[in-house]
Amino acid sequence: MGGEGAMMHMITSLKNNKRRRRKRKSFSNDSLNSVGAEKPVYDFPEATPEVLSKIKKDMLKDQKTDRIRSIVIIIFILTLIIYGIIKA
Repeated sequence: MGGEGAMMHMITSLKNNKRRRRKRKSFSNDSLNSVGAEKPVYDFPEATPEVLSKIKKDMLKDQKTDRIRSIVIIIFILTLIIYGIIKA
């Protein structure tokens, strides 16, 4: 019957994995979930309307430059393709 070698390899692999599992140490949850641990305190500045409007303007400016850059690259690539078709 075919497949005996594959079955034996699977059984051996499972035995080896079981032996390895016993040797490993588990994580210590004491350091992760300690009762007396303090949460970090972050001091974020307040988001004023002026700051938010400045961020919005900067993002819109970046989007515009990215859009223009993409259009220029597409036009350049299309020009190269059309030039290649005409010369061919």
